[in-house]
Amino acid sequence: MKAGWLDIDDILYRREYGSYQEYLAIQGSKLAERPGTAAKINAGMKGGTLKTVTNIREQLPANGNVLCLGARLGGEVEGFLAAGYFAVGIDINPGERSQYVLTGDFHHLQFPDGSVDIIFTNSLDHVYDMKKLLGEVYRVLKPGGIFMTLNKGGVEEPVWRNARSDSYDCMEWTELTKLCAYIEGQGFSMYYEFKTKGFTPHGRLFRKI
Repeated sequence: MKAGWLDIDDILYRREYGSYQEYLAIQGSKLAERPGTAAKINAGMKGGTLKTVTNIREQLPANGNVLCLGARLGGEVEGFLAAGYFAVGIDINPGERSQYVLTGDFHHLQFPDGSVDIIFTNSLDHVYDMKKLLGEVYRVLKPGGIFMTLNKGGVEEPVWRNARSDSYDCMEWTELTKLCAYIEGQGFSMYYEFKTKGFTPHGRLFRKI
């Protein structure tokens, strides 16, 4: 195990923080410290998300509502809206006067039980407590609801592009197959795999069981 990281369940590694509040502060600072990078990434998110959803549309509900976790400036929300879904995002720091993203912590979702058809995230590498996050996803999804993730490869799979973390990433996994098995162990069943472009190219669809 490398310095500064904690071994969790022999599958996950979490960056060490002095407290949960420190984690929140660091995650919330990214937008202010890297506004140009955030804007550049967001500019491609709408079109990229719309293309992805269009390509896998037969695997998703024909309509319904979507909650995007760690949505930052909301490009993925715009993509789902363009695809015909009702969508909203949540982020620790969505910037000022966001049209698409609410302020909130995806470890403590402010939405009622069984209220969401699809939950989307490409931010599992920014999770502090994976079990807590997955518990919230499970709670908020409707029965049979879809958890859609875009992921990096595992850190023990160096051949896979973008497996390594930057200074803001705080969760790693040894192998993507093991991460998927971990998610399935929290009440989900993986039923579809797909590829996208970008930093998180490995798409997976899980169904709440």
